[in-house]
Amino acid sequence: MSHSLLAPHLNTRAKIRVTRNRPSNPLLNGYLLGLSDQLALVHAFDDFEPDGYTIVRTVDVVDVRCGPYERHWDRMLAGEGLLAGLDEAPALPLADMRATLRAIQRRALPLIVECEAEDSTLEDFYIGAIVEVGETTLRFDHFDGLGVWTLEPDSIELAEITTLQLATPYMQRFWRYLAPRGTPRAGDLAERAAAVRQAIENARRAIEPPTES
Repeated sequence: MSHSLLAPHLNTRAKIRVTRNRPSNPLLNGYLLGLSDQLALVHAFDDFEPDGYTIVRTVDVVDVRCGPYERHWDRMLAGEGLLAGLDEAPALPLADMRATLRAIQRRALPLIVECEAEDSTLEDFYIGAIVEVGETTLRFDHFDGLGVWTLEPDSIELAEITTLQLATPYMQRFWRYLAPRGTPRAGDLAERAAAVRQAIENARRAIEPPTES
């Protein structure tokens, strides 16, 4: 059903609004540039800002709108010269999430990975680079809101991934200001400082003469 909602809009260069059953980010506006039974590739827009390329699961799609509002946006975006990205989409296999991620890894593309809940606005958000794509899990090297890389990659279940984002202005700008790999995170520094203080205290107690009773 979801595939049939999307199929008429593939490569029509007509803007659509996709509604998904993911409360954290239900609406996706843009142009459908790729489609399989499992995944859809959209050149996304945030009002007048081209917002890279978003890959979503077709199973999560519940509605597609393509009407007077979208036609008005087509005219405005074309008039402002903002549709060059329709011809610059990355050529990715969309057979399934594993195939797509492996192709992204081969091209060493920066990536946003989202795991969105269906019954709440909760989501896990990762931004970084792929380390390894396994049969059922993704090992992903990512950084925090201060631009500091985590010490170890995280393991993400492929079945829990709902959205991938590529070439977004947010990611491209953040990427230019990342700390060098190996830079300790603020939390790591605090933990290390606490451990040092505890070690010093333990050593002090060990060398102090016992108190006479």
